[in-house]
Amino acid sequence: MRTASAWFVTLALALGSAILLADDHSVIFDEDVDFSIFKTFTVRDVRMTSARPELNFPAVAKTIGDAMRGSLSALGLKETDTGADLMVECNVSGTDFNIGPWGRPNTVGPTRGGGGGGRGRGPSSAPVDFTEVTMVLDLIRVDSSALVFRGVYHDTEGDAETLVKALPKDAATLLAQYPKKKKD
Repeated sequence: MRTASAWFVTLALALGSAILLADDHSVIFDEDVDFSIFKTFTVRDVRMTSARPELNFPAVAKTIGDAMRGSLSALGLKETDTGADLMVECNVSGTDFNIGPWGRPNTVGPTRGGGGGGRGRGPSSAPVDFTEVTMVLDLIRVDSSALVFRGVYHDTEGDAETLVKALPKDAATLLAQYPKKKKD
């Protein structure tokens, strides 16, 4: 009996880890908007929120911004400092986790409310098993402040440096779904 329960726990951990380390993304946009009318864009500073120094490094935000600029330029839009049609905003937040008893992921480090360790008891010294990053990329119509496009990318990796390298590609993946023309 003990062997069967140990096997089940091992299987659950293996399947849970495979699910946790998967990327996913979604894009929504206003289908009533004619995206072909947008010719110019401006990019606000990418905001990074994470306890991980690798993710908060200013060069990471710059590479994400550069990837967004490149993707939008490849779509035929031009970047401008003034009078843009679209404002591009990007927020990236990262959370560290460790796998606790029975395979349950627990947050590591500071949490909302100023505590840490996942329960507000102060800073945690628990090891980090994986980091989850959520990127929210918004395109906002400047003339009306209406959100016309939102892409959300979730990426989970065991190594924060792998996340840093993936973030520009993740931004490009979201913008690759930019609608080229209005649907008839």
